[in-house]
Amino acid sequence: MTEPLPVASRLLCPYCRGVETAPSHRRVPIEKYLLRAIHVRVYRCDDYDARFYAFSRSDAASSRPSPAA
Repeated sequence: MTEPLPVASRLLCPYCRGVETAPSHRRVPIEKYLLRAIHVRVYRCDDYDARFYAFSRSDAASSRPSPAA
């Protein structure tokens, strides 16, 4: 089993502002193909039990410019 993400790296739930969120399974073809193409993930709030969409965390981190040396 994988360890849970640290609280600082988790997304805030847009409904309850909680940090107990995790990636959710993509269910329908739009989520599986279209959202993947535009780098949007489905997340679920463990406290509020709601699903929401947000840009992938790994894509956001890799799109930041690296500091010049």
